[in-house]
Order: sequence, then structure tokens, then C-alpha cells
Amino acid sequence: MKIKVIAILISFLMSVSTTAETTSKLNVVLDTSGSMSRYNSEIAHSILSIKEHSAAHPTLIENINLFSFTDQTQFVLEGNSDDVFSRIKDAKTKGGVEDGLIAIKKIVFNPSIKDAHIILFTDEGRDVVENIELANLITLANEKNIIIHSVLKTFIKNKNDDYIKLALSTNGKVWSIRHLSGKQSDSIRKQTLRKSNLDDNNQENYQDTDNFPLFIANELYNTYKRNLYAKVLITGELILGNIITIDANNVIEKQGVDPVESWEWDFNNDGTIDDYGPLVTMNFKEHDQENKQITLWLSSQINGQSIREKQQIFISEKNISSD
Repeated sequence: MKIKVIAILISFLMSVSTTAETTSKLNVVLDTSGSMSRYNSEIAHSILSIKEHSAAHPTLIENINLFSFTDQTQFVLEGNSDDVFSRIKDAKTKGGVEDGLIAIKKIVFNPSIKDAHIILFTDEGRDVVENIELANLITLANEKNIIIHSVLKTFIKNKNDDYIKLALSTNGKVWSIRHLSGKQSDSIRKQTLRKSNLDDNNQENYQDTDNFPLFIANELYNTYKRNLYAKVLITGELILGNIITIDANNVIEKQGVDPVESWEWDFNNDGTIDDYGPLVTMNFKEHDQENKQITLWLSSQINGQSIREKQQIFISEKNISSD
């Protein structure tokens, strides 16, 4: 077990409470080690940017839960997004070791928390402070519709295996902490995103783009504000003449909305329905070779009233999964 320099303000600890705000959809899990101090400002600004991108739906991140993890302290701050921005930006240092699963377990095992997002920020691998059964944590997170994103310094599995598994097993993604600001050069980008231990066919789950705040804001809206939202899995190769399989069985219904009744697919966006059902196939044609956008219509009912909602789906090499 390694000894690290860990970051936390004494006043920070005195001002926090012990119970997470159950109405919060966004939970931030922050590594407060000394080496993280260089990222505090960028992390804080990414949270602020998520708020800005969510301006049309302010209740999504009106309150944010902020958790810190070390063996010295595990604090919880309940506050609005501006308070959380200030706390992250001004965090300072203290000693200890780091185990992010302690804070994540606190969130996932809270009986009042469900239908929520967790974003873990760290530049270190996990120091095992508490023996936490990862499989049980993943199972419960999925049962409670809790999506976990891991923002890491490196994607090499033996450094961050638990954090990577946690994200990819809960419909989350793995992001580069050194890319939050989008300032690094192409050479550093390539070095940061070298994933030699990972299956090349699963690279779409490891994000090197500059759109982290926008992605999270859109995902929060799609997951918690839309009446119906399909988490689509696309498989196949983007090669002329190949068949792409699109699986939309995993549909999230807003509370009070009946289970989805029908799936309608418009592959050409011409207003004509080309196929029906939760699992469809599409022939990849020459004019689709760059990016392909298709439309899915989901139908259900709310209190006996029919609803039909539109969802745009983009098909590109980044969101194709391996079979």
C-alpha cells in the first residue's frame, strides 16, 4: 500500500454533512491527493461547463453531491453546482492513501439514491483500503440505473483495472483527465490514449475528445428528462456492403411512463418508417461511409395518453462495438 500526499481543507471538512442529497442526479467523486492539485481548476471548470450546457434543464444539476476519497477522510458536500465548483477549485492537501471505491460504494449502497450519475476523477490507480466486491457493486449500480464514468490519467488496465471495469460495466465511459481542457499536443494525446492492454474493438469506450462536459450534459438530459430513451448498442464493421446490427432493447422510461410499446426506425430520415422492433439490421452503403444519422421513434403511454418520442442516433466508427 502506497503512502500518498492527499488534499483537503480543514474548513472543507467542518462544513460538510454526512448524508448525500438524494435528489441530485450528478455525484462527483474526487481524488484529493497532492498530485491532483494541478487538475483541480480544470475539473472545477468542467463541472461548471456541464451546468452551462444544462441551462435549459437547470433542475438536473441544481444540486451536486461531492465526495472525496482517502483513508483519512471521506467527506460529502451537499450544495448547488456553484458551491461545488468553488470547493473543487480551492481544495488543498493532506496525507493518506486513495481508494475511490469507498466513496462509490457509499453512493451506490445508499437506499435513497437511484437513477443517478457518478463521475470519478483520479490520476492514480486504486489503493485497496477496503475489501469491496466489485461484481456486487456493479450489479447494484445497474439495478438502480446508476451510470459511472471514470476520468483517469492512464487507461492501462493494470493501473486502473477496477475503475475501468466499473465504468464499462455500468454503461459509462473512460476519459482522459489530461484532456479535460483540450490543451495537450497531438503527441501527448497519442501517448495518453495508448491502450495496448485493451481490445482494439472496444476503443469507442475510451474517450479522447474535447466534448466531456457536453457529453455528460446530454447524457443527463437523455437519461433523466426524456420520457423514453434507448441506450443503443451498435455492432458490425463500417465496410461497404456490411450489415450493421442496432439493439435498442435497453429503454429507460421516466417515472410514470409505461414500458415502451413500439420501436420505429427511419434509416434515411425521409419520414418513411423502414423497420420496426427493438433489434434491427441495416445495410451499410457507400454514401454512409463517413457518418450516418438515423431516427428512432419510441412509443408508449402516460396515464392513458399515447406518446411518441424521437431519438437521433449517429453511426460512426466511434460508437461501433465489437460483436
